Amino acid sequence: MPEAGISEVGTSAPASEFPVRLPAIRLSNRPVVTIDSLMADKDSEKVAVEGTVAARVGILEGWLYQLDDGTGSVWVLSDGSEPEVGQLATVEGVVHYEAITVGDIDAGDVYLEEQAYRQSSE
Repeated sequence: MPEAGISEVGTSAPASEFPVRLPAIRLSNRPVVTIDSLMADKDSEKVAVEGTVAARVGILEGWLYQLDDGTGSVWVLSDGSEPEVGQLATVEGVVHYEAITVGDIDAGDVYLEEQAYRQSSE
């Protein structure tokens, strides 16, 4: 007979018997900045932004999603859960600048590498 809380090989215990607790990702008290203020000169800075998830794309090890705050939009690279389009969220992450040059034109852009995500209520 197995010990209490341990199931025998070949049997399955009810899901409620072994509750799964995921660690809470806490946002710091960093002030929220507008997306239009994110520039190449902020490369490697940690920032917090808030906006609506406007689009998402599944990638090999996570998600790319676009966050829009009304002043602009930014793509966010995440290895976390699938964000819902239309969801209001606060995201804390590191600003990165990806340089793309075509001749003399710099078509590069900034993106965020997500470190914390919280669904916001209106």
